Amino acid sequence: MTVTVDVATESIRTDTSTLYSFSHAGGTFPRGVAVSVIHGVSSTDHISGITYGGVSLKRQKTASRSAGEPGRSDWWFLGKSVPPGTQNVVASLSATTDDIQFVCVTLNAADDLFISDRLHLSGDINDPSVTLESFDLPGMALSALYWGGGASSATPNANMTAVHTHDFAGQSFSARVDRQTTGDTADFINSYDTNQDDTALVAIRPTEKPAIPLVVIRNSGDHGGVDSFTTGSFFFQYDSVYLIFIMAADESFTIDPGPDADGHGLTWTPLEYISDIDQQTDQQILWVAQGVGTINSGVTTGPTSMSVTIDGNSIDQSSHVVLEIFGADIADPIVQHAQNTGINTTAISVALNSFMDINNRPILFATNDNNSSIISEEGGWTTLYESSDAGPPQWYEHLAWHASSSDNTPTMTNSIAADWGAIALEIRARSTPFTRRIFVKSQAQHRANRW
Repeated sequence: MTVTVDVATESIRTDTSTLYSFSHAGGTFPRGVAVSVIHGVSSTDHISGITYGGVSLKRQKTASRSAGEPGRSDWWFLGKSVPPGTQNVVASLSATTDDIQFVCVTLNAADDLFISDRLHLSGDINDPSVTLESFDLPGMALSALYWGGGASSATPNANMTAVHTHDFAGQSFSARVDRQTTGDTADFINSYDTNQDDTALVAIRPTEKPAIPLVVIRNSGDHGGVDSFTTGSFFFQYDSVYLIFIMAADESFTIDPGPDADGHGLTWTPLEYISDIDQQTDQQILWVAQGVGTINSGVTTGPTSMSVTIDGNSIDQSSHVVLEIFGADIADPIVQHAQNTGINTTAISVALNSFMDINNRPILFATNDNNSSIISEEGGWTTLYESSDAGPPQWYEHLAWHASSSDNTPTMTNSIAADWGAIALEIRARSTPFTRRIFVKSQAQHRANRW
């Protein structure tokens, strides 16, 4: 089913209230609700929270313009358990004299929604444009534009339709909210034809959650000759599962499990740890986090300081990959996980028990100590990430998943014998009707695991 607009309501705040409320006549079964907030005069972040029918929304993105004619735009969102019928939108904010446009949009869809992409632009810009990623899932783009000119002088592209516009003539700015005219499964160009002027644009894409897991890389990097590293930042979705795979060649390492001092509301839990392959200190580790992250400075952000210390040895070679999984069961996403090691062999397999549901999906992460031969996954598998380094020490790593099969004996190969370590896991789909946990340990794990 395509995502469509249920009802859209505009409300203009011109007083100095610190709790601003207006009514929205939603439908009988909305799957999502999005609230835009646009103001001029200042770039100050006035909003501290928004509720819909008493349920808190999560801010997805904000954009501000501080020079020239200052202003700010926000999108707030809730994608599951949306209260039906007529509800109050309540914003908690400062007692500012800045006039503010609020627009509430309820959305219809076949399933719960998440934000597959969120982008912003700000500055003295003409023809602002961003492209929102769809991951080939049904969705609809929504746009909130603060504009230093009149609303009529900012023209959305031919595939966009105005939701609400408002000229704040007394404060010399305009606010407009637009949507993708017809939701679909393609990436969407969200753009305006404008003269150059002060701009703060935020665009989001509410997207149907898939019933079957979809794996996406959110952050990755190789690190050579360093004592430690931090992952780059990435955005927490409203409700997702995150995995971080870390490899260190020829050295042991430790990891700080908190993605920041406050953890962003998520707890990182260790699942697998491989150590001392062939009596060397090649390392692999897998961590998982799931649930709803908290707001950091009003914007959902990822772990900017997930830190890894590499034994204090600057010749170490290491890498990390952060995955986000859409369509996984949030309460219990990992059904089973296992590991295996191999010495002087051209292939590595990890044996998982039979999958509990045909919609569940496997992931396999493998490394070896020979960078001169490319690691290959089996047919039907999709490469997510691979990297190598001539060292010393030399290493090769490969991360893959199967998008269409519940393969419980994943295998990777290369043409030259090497020493291997591999971790595999089964991701539980949202559509799986029941939960069980299986923890599988190979003989190699019993020998090598020091957890």
